[in-house]
Amino acid sequence: MTLQPAIEDTVVKKFHSKKNDNKTWAEADNGHFVDNSGREGFIRFGNRSLKFRCVWDNTHNLYGDVNEYTLQYFLSDDTVEICLIPNPNIKEQGPAKLLKRSKLPKNFATSLIMGNRPNPSNFLHWSDICIGMRLSVYGRDLQLMDADQKTREFYHTFDFPLGNPIYLPKPIVTIQKREIPPPTGYGTEEDSMRSVSGSLLPGPMPTKKLGENRILSFLCSLESGGVDDVDRRFVLSYYLVDYTFKILEPPIRNSGFVGGVFLSRREIKKPNGEMLNERDLIVGTKIPILKHVFRLLESADATFRWMEDKGLPQSDFYLILEKIRPRLSADAANGKLAVAFKSFETAEGGVGNTTREALTTILNNYGCLRDADGYELMVEHELITLSRINQGRSKYFSYETLIREILVPSGEFKLYS
Repeated sequence: MTLQPAIEDTVVKKFHSKKNDNKTWAEADNGHFVDNSGREGFIRFGNRSLKFRCVWDNTHNLYGDVNEYTLQYFLSDDTVEICLIPNPNIKEQGPAKLLKRSKLPKNFATSLIMGNRPNPSNFLHWSDICIGMRLSVYGRDLQLMDADQKTREFYHTFDFPLGNPIYLPKPIVTIQKREIPPPTGYGTEEDSMRSVSGSLLPGPMPTKKLGENRILSFLCSLESGGVDDVDRRFVLSYYLVDYTFKILEPPIRNSGFVGGVFLSRREIKKPNGEMLNERDLIVGTKIPILKHVFRLLESADATFRWMEDKGLPQSDFYLILEKIRPRLSADAANGKLAVAFKSFETAEGGVGNTTREALTTILNNYGCLRDADGYELMVEHELITLSRINQGRSKYFSYETLIREILVPSGEFKLYS
């Protein structure tokens, strides 16, 4: 038991002896000096390194991208390290480090031949690098694009120009425009869009977009029909809650038309693609609805009051008044306009009142309805707005109030709040 440690000490000392200064001196005395050839770069350059920006273009392959890398060349031992520059627009770019720190052979095929002893000239040296060169990194061709300022100063010291930086061309971004197929004709346009995108199940009930559940009603005629459609009348309803239209045809006995629902409730688009809304509902004008053209003839008093309350252009009293003031202000001042209106007074309407037809005739005589070329200056809806001054539901209105507003617009009289 006492001899075993001595045997183990002998074995350890024999096969695992540590080097000491005497052994180093003895090897040097025999001519085996320490090899410092690998420390030449460190003694000359220290820990300095050169940094380049390079690009690997792999777009010629399927799903290939253009990746940017940082090439760092260590002057102490002539080794190279290549790291990836992350691109947020590309999800998968491969490993973060393309090449760990090692010597990079100039010719990858030659380095694979067995039996070749390593030759320093076969590996990449800083004197071989220049901007624009293509560097083969184990099968991947990287092009050097630029270098940082310290690297350029290093090459300038040795009078070795790197070259001008190379910039990647901006990629051409192609924006694919989605083409929506036309409606199939079955159901509403929303029903057709459900087959393109979204769920096939019906969506939630529409909410009140304007904060009110009101219906604008108009009496209209069919302008795109034939001879038999001249006397047909329709009721167009516009639902403010969801911007939808509905057209009904009142039944007329012995007319040959049964009547009923002419157009089910739906949204309507204009020929330019915009949605038809309340600003397009002007009495006296034509509106295209699908393949038909309707002319708005009249509307209910509640519809006019709502448009006046919202201040729509065709229902703004003072906006319409500015159109006729230049032609009527002179005769309104000398009393000729009042005489013209007085000739249309009736016993039923009373003194100072007249009808819309009289207003139309007088404005036509003053050239307020059409210009010399026959261009329409005012529509029927604007005449109705002027004739609704202080009238309520009566068909008569006070022309004296109208003349007073033509002379001196007070700004206090408004048909809307």
